Formats: sequence, structure tokens, C-alpha cells
Amino acid sequence: MTISLEAAVAQAPLRGEQYEPSPKIREGNITSPTITGFEIPVAAIFDADLNVVALRRLLADDDAQRSVRSKRSDR
Repeated sequence: MTISLEAAVAQAPLRGEQYEPSPKIREGNITSPTITGFEIPVAAIFDADLNVVALRRLLADDDAQRSVRSKRSDR
């Protein structure tokens, strides 16, 4: 899949009371510094089919983590 030049994401982390500028990302993965385990391909933000795949992976990972925590608490 080819992503247009307009299809880019910039993460601007909040430092104090100001957002820090950051370069735009057009390919690869984007992660969240706030939400543990959140990582998706940049392309998934702009493509509905890739978005569904990424969402399903995130939900499956969350279910797996929940299952592990449940098994640990059963001990």
C-alpha cells in the first residue's frame, strides 16, 4: 500500500504546559507513551482495513493480558 504525502502523524508530547514539536511519521509504527501496549502502524490510521486489523490485535493482546492476570489472582 502506498500512503500519500498527506497521510502522516505527528505526536506532540506535552512538556509542562506546552506541546513539544515533533517530526511527522509517514511509515512504521506509532506508540502511545500514555497507553501501555498501544502500538499501531501509521498506515492503519488512514486505511479502514488496516485499522480493523490493528484494533483486533490490540483487543486480542488486551484479552491475553487479562487472562494472565486472572490466572495469577486464582493462585
